[in-house]
Amino acid sequence: MNKVILIPVALTVLAGCNSTPKAHNDMVRLSSSEVNEEALKLELAFGKATTHVMPHKGSIDAESESKGLTSAKLSLGFGLELDATIASDANYGIKYQFYGKHREHAQSGDWSHAVRFGYVKNNDNGSTGNQNTYRHWGLDKQLLDVSLISGYRISPQLLVYGSVFYQPGDIEIIYCEKREGCNKDVANKVLDYDGHNYGLSLAIEHAFTPSWYGTLETIYHQSNWFDRSSNEMGINVSLAYRF
Repeated sequence: MNKVILIPVALTVLAGCNSTPKAHNDMVRLSSSEVNEEALKLELAFGKATTHVMPHKGSIDAESESKGLTSAKLSLGFGLELDATIASDANYGIKYQFYGKHREHAQSGDWSHAVRFGYVKNNDNGSTGNQNTYRHWGLDKQLLDVSLISGYRISPQLLVYGSVFYQPGDIEIIYCEKREGCNKDVANKVLDYDGHNYGLSLAIEHAFTPSWYGTLETIYHQSNWFDRSSNEMGINVSLAYRF
């Protein structure tokens, strides 16, 4: 009797180990139109990011997931700022505020505009059953990230900003017979895909104190991968501290 019970349980566990490659695309911007004028001003943040998940298999629908995020920003002076955001993706960028007063001097009614250039990377791996053969897969995603950001300061504590963004790049998927040591050199199948993401974001940033502030962001995101596309809406939030 125990064996009869254990067989379906074991099959369920084994089935749960199988997976398909998926493109996890973070739908988070949280990059305002204002930059600190003073160099070496550091900002750290944590929060929640929405991720647009596009499965490699066309029979599986795209979906969204929530991921924790951490980010850091460092001003360089001259309107420049470095940033890094880690959620599903690792997104590194540099931003330049080319119009408007910098953060220290911004007042109610001021407009500001900035442009950001970034690099996005994501690596993933898993295992899947294929014709009764245990196989291993790896996924490598690399994107460029370009965005234009505009903002309006409603009050000394309240900034509203939005962005348009475009992320072209490629995804490489490899399949190996063995789980250990799976790389492109020993892979028995290599798939390359060109694709892109693009969308719009709108955010409101509120300063609770001179150092602490929170941001609520809504975003429209389209993913175009594996010869198909999917639209998604998402909400992102963060709490940040400026040193």
